[in-house]
Amino acid sequence: MPSKREHLDGLCPVVGSYGARDRVFGRGAAERLESHLEALGVPHDVKTYDEAGHSFFSKPDGWQGWLARVPSPMAVGYDERAAQDGWQRMLAFFSEHV
Repeated sequence: MPSKREHLDGLCPVVGSYGARDRVFGRGAAERLESHLEALGVPHDVKTYDEAGHSFFSKPDGWQGWLARVPSPMAVGYDERAAQDGWQRMLAFFSEHV
């Protein structure tokens, strides 16, 4: 997420989902993105899920699954409730804007 709003000039509508438990790319990045999009007048749907971490849409296996279970500041891992809501929001947003 760019720190400068002007880097987003001309951006298309944006849907974004963030996990608040991700201390690297979570709530702060979502809030900054939403602020920039609002100031630019870009249609958007940005939501932060309090119970989810990074990559909450993904169900990794193999070495990636092992890595997802290692405690980290990103709190990587699938979260069914957040993923289901995120898919519904994303598909509705695409239906409206694509």
